[in-house]
Amino acid sequence: MAYRTIQRLIEGGVIERGCADFCGNFQRHIKMYFPGSKDKKQGVFVKLSNDLSLLNELKAMESCRNIFCDYLVAPLLDWCEEGTCAIAYPLIEHDEFKAKDLVNPVFKNQLVQLVTLFQKQGPNKGLKKNEFSPVNTLSFANSSEKIQKASTYNNSCMAFLDANFDRISQHGDFTKNNLAITSTGRLLVFDWEDYGRVDIPFFDLATLIFSMSIDNGTTEAMSRNPAKLFDVSGSEEVINIVEKFGLDRASFVWLFPFFMMVFLDLKKSLGYGDQIVMQLTEFLENVFRSNGWISLIEGHQSQ
Repeated sequence: MAYRTIQRLIEGGVIERGCADFCGNFQRHIKMYFPGSKDKKQGVFVKLSNDLSLLNELKAMESCRNIFCDYLVAPLLDWCEEGTCAIAYPLIEHDEFKAKDLVNPVFKNQLVQLVTLFQKQGPNKGLKKNEFSPVNTLSFANSSEKIQKASTYNNSCMAFLDANFDRISQHGDFTKNNLAITSTGRLLVFDWEDYGRVDIPFFDLATLIFSMSIDNGTTEAMSRNPAKLFDVSGSEEVINIVEKFGLDRASFVWLFPFFMMVFLDLKKSLGYGDQIVMQLTEFLENVFRSNGWISLIEGHQSQ
């Protein structure tokens, strides 16, 4: 129904088809413009899916629109009919978010404000939350010793976080590709379909650092040496925010592979993001082969 509606709009000349591509195996993104729009800047961006993948995004939009309204693009229209779901967003002129933007106090303060809103929101019980088994995502089938180490580490991380922090709904895919800066200098956050699936505090900030490491080519070095986490462009600014909310940097570094285990489990359970799954898998396999990481993990656990 949604697809036919869009087709009729295109055929009737109300909007023009810009381009279409597939995301994963199930979701189609279509960018469409209003006729006569200068530089193709006015129009709509439509997400289409023939399964339930967008239902959580619609629920998330409804749940967080009044809380995170300054940081999200509100849908213009949405449909859920005959097994098809679609959301139409207005096109907004924006620039790619870069690690250097975090050095700008304006954008860093906006990120702090956004994290503060997440903190105040707490866990959102109206959204589906994934039940995680992070160790099961690791490729350690031939090593019971590594499975045991990863399991002990996973349990220690959860116990530490639950003893010291409240559960907080996370964006779930808080990577630099889902952040943008508008022409008016506002921070925008896209793709809220995974909002609330994870309620582990500081998870979003860890995934932001991981995405920035991919962007500047430091992921492999970080996977072999925990000290290299501080070489990731923008990581110092993010860790300053972590400290502002009560987690010391040594504990954040200790927790970092755990956050990536949860991220990998989330991506695998949702069935999309093949590239990030491969990158996370390689990162974690290196971590559990690294003497530096193993020493840090076991040393922190024994404290």
